[in-house]
Parts: sequence; C-alpha cells; structure tokens
Amino acid sequence: MPITTITVSDIADFAGGHEFGAVGAYLRVRGVAHGVLDPEAAENAGIVDLDKAPRNAAGLVEYAIDVDMLRPKNMRRGNGILVYDVPNRGSKRIFTLLDDVAPTDPARNNDPQTKEDAGLGFLLGRGYALVWSGWDPGAPRANGGLGADFPAAMQNGKPITGLIRDEFHIGTRGPGDGSTTASRTP
Repeated sequence: MPITTITVSDIADFAGGHEFGAVGAYLRVRGVAHGVLDPEAAENAGIVDLDKAPRNAAGLVEYAIDVDMLRPKNMRRGNGILVYDVPNRGSKRIFTLLDDVAPTDPARNNDPQTKEDAGLGFLLGRGYALVWSGWDPGAPRANGGLGADFPAAMQNGKPITGLIRDEFHIGTRGPGDGSTTASRTP
C-alpha cells in the first residue's frame, strides 16, 4: 500500500544557500511519511506477523518513517534523478562513500548542514536529489539517526515476545564463527 501522507517538519536552505556548480543551491526537506499496509494483500505475505498487528478502522496496519531529503532548489537545474541512500542503523552513508566525508562524526554525518558536510560535492554538483528514510524500528534516533515506527505484533492482547536465534556465517566456504541469542520484540 502507498504512503498516505508526508508531514513536512522543516524546509531550509542547505549549506547556507551555497551553490553547487551549475545546479545551484539545495533545499533540505525533513518530515515523517505515514503509510498503511493491507495484511490480506498477497504482496504483503512476506511481512512476518503483519496479520497480528493492530489495524485501523479500514482494517489496515499503520506505520510511520522518518524522511530527510536534499534536492536542488530549482528542480529544473537538477538532473531528474533521485538517489535513495539506505541508512545503516539509521545512519546516512552516501557522503562518506561517494564524497570523501570522514565517517568519524555521526552527528555531523547524519545532520549535514554545511558545504563541508557534502564533502567533494560530487553528487550535489551533478544535480542528484538525495533521500533517506528510516526503515529499522530499532535504529537509534540519537545523533540525527532515522527511525521507523511500526506497531507491535500482538497475541491475546499482549505484544509477542520470545527468544530467537540468529546465526551468522562468515565467508562462503567455511562454517560460521558463532551465533547470537536475542530477545524478539517485533
């Protein structure tokens, strides 16, 4: 099901209006995207315990995700391409990976505000719009991290909890190095 609404909490000039080549200045748009999922829809069958989540009056499961975007102020000067940078545990990585920004300051990496925070300006100077969104409900929102709010799976009116076991296998030829045990809180 689609995103139903986006609540914009802030629109501001990025980097004090600094112009990135012929593309010019960028805007930063922040907010929260709200959506719904139909537990009965075939395309949602792979979402574990979705059928056990609380539903709204229409029988749909509601969720919300943090959204952050950098886009050319004048969209006609951009290249028309949107790059979605998948956050790692809520952390933005694209400037670190492609624009030579040091990953040493999570607060600065997750809350870019200056032209230096955009590193070399490779992406912005070429007119890309960048978007990040939270997808992990366990990701920390500290230091500007992006999170997500999903309802807890319920059974008999109580959240489903229990032990789960994850096994990590390093490499492709040898046995795994170990496993972890964690509490399951959907």
